[in-house]
Order: sequence, then C-alpha cells, then structure tokens
Amino acid sequence: MKLETVNLQGKIRTREESLEYHQKQLEESNKAVNRLNSQMKEFEMQNERLNDELANLDAVNQKEIKLRLENERAFDELEIFNKDKEKAIKRFQNEVAALQEEKDRLFEDNTKMFNEIERLKNQMFVVSEQNQKVNFIFF
Repeated sequence: MKLETVNLQGKIRTREESLEYHQKQLEESNKAVNRLNSQMKEFEMQNERLNDELANLDAVNQKEIKLRLENERAFDELEIFNKDKEKAIKRFQNEVAALQEEKDRLFEDNTKMFNEIERLKNQMFVVSEQNQKVNFIFF
C-alpha cells in the first residue's frame, strides 16, 4: 500500500505541477489577451482618428473640386470675353487702317488742292501783272 501511496502521491505531485504549469500558461495567456485587447483598442482609436481625418480630407477635396469647377467656369467666361475683345480690337484696327487710308487720301487731295491754289495764285499774279501792264499802257 505504501507503494501505491507513493505512486499516488507522485501522480498527485505531477498533476499539481502540471496544474501549476497550466495555471501559469493561463495567466500568461490572459496577460497576452489583455495586451492584445489594449492594442486592439489603440488600433480602433487610431482607425477612428484616420476615419475622421479621411472625412476631413474628403470635405476639403469636395471644396477643392467645387473651387476648381468655379475657376474653370470663370476661365471659360474670360476666354469668351477675351475673344470678344480680340474681335473688337481687330475691328478697331481695321477701322484705324481705313481711317489712315482715308487720311492719306485726303492729305493727297489737300496737297493737290494747295498746289492748285498755289498755281491759281501764280496765275492770278501773272494775270494781275499783265492787267496792270495793259492798264498802264492803255491809260
């Protein structure tokens, strides 16, 4: 019986050691689970911050898209305005060119008229002198 008792006590001791070993493993596992739960909470908080940042960036992106579209519309309007002004400038340039041609033509006409006036003055002067000579001779 003593042998059985010793065997039984050995088995009990082995089981107690095994129980202690498993108890330590369970405690370490619980600590690991707690660390993982803590990490998971940190990751959840980080995920929440990233989601908030993403929402903010999305809002900023939407504003930028709206601003870009408004700028593109304004640019298109300015291009139309610029084309209209270019047409007006071209029209004014054509009018200036036509007026320059008319001015040059009028200047030539004026020069011809002044030359004609000068010729007529000279002719009148000659006729006046001839008239004076005729008057002097006859009177």
